Amino acid sequence: IMSESAIAFSKVQWALVGHPAVTAFYFIGVIAASWHIGAGVFLFCAKWGIITGQNARKRAGVAGVAVAAFFIVLGVASLVSFLTAPPQKPPAVLQQELERQHQQPAAMLHQ
Repeated sequence: IMSESAIAFSKVQWALVGHPAVTAFYFIGVIAASWHIGAGVFLFCAKWGIITGQNARKRAGVAGVAVAAFFIVLGVASLVSFLTAPPQKPPAVLQQELERQHQQPAAMLHQ
């Protein structure tokens, strides 16, 4: 799947489009994971003594929120791209087409 981005995109698009529960879970998961990473940056710095003092904590808190916001924007943008992109062929159809393309050169060699 990693070498065939069209099939990967199609699989995710088919999982999201027409399945509001999956889309909602994806959306909530993106927000939760992003917030968790942002808070983790702050807590890591605080627990390991990288930041000390009230001003440093405030700056680290802002940095943590910025990290979370960055990943939320990235995740929501990916969700929007899956939902608004032109519909792709089903993954099984794309896989069959890909297999046919790989078989054609081999068949020509045997002729």
